[in-house]
Amino acid sequence: MLDEEHPDLANTLDNLGTFYYEQQKYNEAEPLAERALKIRSQRLTAKNPSLAFSLHNLALIYCDQGKYEAAEPLFLEAIRIAETVWSENHPDFNTIRDSFEYFKTKKQNQETKFTNQSNAARIITRIKCCLRKIHR
Repeated sequence: MLDEEHPDLANTLDNLGTFYYEQQKYNEAEPLAERALKIRSQRLTAKNPSLAFSLHNLALIYCDQGKYEAAEPLFLEAIRIAETVWSENHPDFNTIRDSFEYFKTKKQNQETKFTNQSNAARIITRIKCCLRKIHR
């Protein structure tokens, strides 16, 4: 039996978290990915590719839940590790980089949506104000 901090346990947790993530079961995936990251952070060196993937996987879970502030530093750390262990042509490096681009697009779309909603709310408020003045 593996102890609670064994790296093989982190692999299993990460794989199970990915399984739930792919089914969009984020509430199940998140604690598994967080625990895998905790184990790997404690047991592996800061330049270990498995640590990069734990960061990446948890960042994706956060991203798809709209938790952009939590996701961004994880993506940045995963990229920092990826840059030290793989070349820019390596498929694992590209996976992490492409996921970060996906994150930036989702975050920008959310910010644009929020801005558009705010603008629409201001326009509606102005229209209501003008209508009140007309109907006095």
